[in-house]
Amino acid sequence: MIQRILFFILFFIGFSIQSQTVSKDFRKRIFLIDKDTIQLDSVALNPQNFKVFNAALKALPSSEYAIDFSNAILRINSKKYPEITVTYYRLPDFITKVYTPFDEKFIFPNRTNTGKLYSLTTNKKASEIKLFEGLQTKGSSQEESLLETIKMRLQMLL
Repeated sequence: MIQRILFFILFFIGFSIQSQTVSKDFRKRIFLIDKDTIQLDSVALNPQNFKVFNAALKALPSSEYAIDFSNAILRINSKKYPEITVTYYRLPDFITKVYTPFDEKFIFPNRTNTGKLYSLTTNKKASEIKLFEGLQTKGSSQEESLLETIKMRLQMLL
């Protein structure tokens, strides 16, 4: 009985420790607004749990602002709200990372244009040598003996 109680206590302690961790993609930023348009972040934002608060930390209704999640741009009336607090989650790095087949920083411009063209294919004609030309083959010797055996049995039956 004591082991079960101890197990449940440790189990709940583990959950409470896990619940205290904050995602590294969570952001809380305070802005003093000069313009109506604010660039919140350099990557796209997650639309879930996006909130805008005024200076008194009261949540603003979504009709008071416009947000472009893919470009992380917030549009809000700067005269009505001179200071705001924004809480949001960024999209994870593996979603926003740009993948390319090669690293563009290793490509150097061609300063000496020689006018030569290179091709991965060749313009040579196909070889006229035909392998195994004139070689005549028949089935294997097992097939021949099997066919002869079948012919003999059919002749015996007829």
